[in-house]
Amino acid sequence: MQHLEQDVGFEMLSHASRVKVSRFTRRIRLLHWYNAISIITLYFLGINQLIELSNMGLYSLSDWRPIHFNVGLVWIVGLLVLTFIARTKPAQQRDVIATDKLVVKQRIFLYASSIIMALMAVTGLSLYLLRGANVPEMRSILLTLHGFIAFSYLPVLSFHIYLALVQRDSRQSLLTMVTDVRLKYLIHNNIPNLRCLLTDNEGVLLIQGGVSEISLLGFQIKIKAGHWQQQVKLNDLTGVEFLHPDLDEPLHLKVRVLHSHPAGDELKVELKFRSSLQLTAELLLSRALFFRALFLARRTHPRLSCNLPVELVHDGNPLVGLVVDFCKGGMGFVIPISLKKGSSIQVKIKLSNPQLSLQLSGKILVKESITANDWCYGLSFNRLSRSQKIEVLEVLMHLRIQRRLKELNFSL
Repeated sequence: MQHLEQDVGFEMLSHASRVKVSRFTRRIRLLHWYNAISIITLYFLGINQLIELSNMGLYSLSDWRPIHFNVGLVWIVGLLVLTFIARTKPAQQRDVIATDKLVVKQRIFLYASSIIMALMAVTGLSLYLLRGANVPEMRSILLTLHGFIAFSYLPVLSFHIYLALVQRDSRQSLLTMVTDVRLKYLIHNNIPNLRCLLTDNEGVLLIQGGVSEISLLGFQIKIKAGHWQQQVKLNDLTGVEFLHPDLDEPLHLKVRVLHSHPAGDELKVELKFRSSLQLTAELLLSRALFFRALFLARRTHPRLSCNLPVELVHDGNPLVGLVVDFCKGGMGFVIPISLKKGSSIQVKIKLSNPQLSLQLSGKILVKESITANDWCYGLSFNRLSRSQKIEVLEVLMHLRIQRRLKELNFSL
C-alpha cells in the first residue's frame, strides 16, 4: 500500500476504519494466474521453436515441440478444472468484498480472449491428435491456423500486460488480482450523471437530487428548492436509491442527514451512510461504477506523504498542526480541532534545509474524524503566484529527497 500513500494521495482514515477489499475471489485469482503463466510459457516455447525452424538463432536449440504439446495439454485440462472450481460456491464465504463485475471494455477483452484462446486450444489439440496420421495437408492447414491465431493475439496480450504494469489505474487494479487490499484511504469523488432518490421510512416520499460528490462514508447532493420543503423535513429522509445509466440494478442504502444549506435556488445537503463502513464498501464497490470511481480514483496532482509541522490561521486564531501529505494543488493535515468544510485557512510551513518559509491560503474540501479528538483535513490551495509555485516545488523536492534518504538508510 506504500504507493497508494505516496503517489496517489488518498485521504487518511482511522486504523480501525480500514476496509478489506477483494476485487476477485481466490479461486478467480488462481485461475487467472494459472492461465497467464501457461499462456506466456506456450508463447516462449512457440517462439523458440519458430526461431529454430527459421534458422535465425545464433545457437542451436533442441526440439521443444513435445514440451510445447505437453504444456498445452496441461493448460487445457487445468483450465477446465479450475474454471469448474471457480464457479462452485465455497461452503464458507470470507468476510471481504468480493466482486467479479467488470466494466464493458474489460468484458469485451475477456470474451475476445476466451474465444481466441479456445481456437488456439482446438487447433493445437487437433495437431496433437493428428501427429501419427498421414495427412500432411490437414496438419499444414492446422499449423498455419494455429500460428496465425496465436501471433494475432500476441499484440493484444502484450498491450494488456503493458497496461497492467504501467498504467496507474490498471496497476492499482492489478494489486487486487494478487491479494486482498486494505483500503486505508478515502477519496471524495464526482461520478458524472449520478442521481439519487431520497425516501422516508415508509418509502412514500421521493425527493430527487444530483450527487455532486461521494465517498465510502457519505455523499453530497443538490436539490432544487420548492414547495416540497413545506411538507417534508430533511431529517425524515432516511433512505437513498442511486440512479445511473450504468447501474443495472437498483442500489438502496440507509442514510442520515448531517447538515444542509441553501445555494441560490438549490439546497446543498450532506448525508452519511448509516451502515458500517465495511457493509457500505461491500455494497458500493461490488458495482463496477463505484469501484472505478472510489477505489481506482486518483488526483490531478499526486501527493507525497510527509510529517511537517505547520502553522495555521483560521478566523484570526493561530493553530499548530501536522502535514501528512503534500502536492502542487493542496495538502492533508491533522489537528486536534474541529473545523468546518469550506473554511478558509492560511498556511505557513518552515524548512531549515533548505531555508524556506512558505505562506499561502486554501480552502478545506475534505474533513474526516480520526479519533474523538483528532481530525484529518484535505486543503486545496487558492490560486498561487509564480513565486509561491516555485516554493511549493522546492517543498516537494525536499520531501522527495527525504524519502529517498530514508529508503537508502533502510536498505543499508
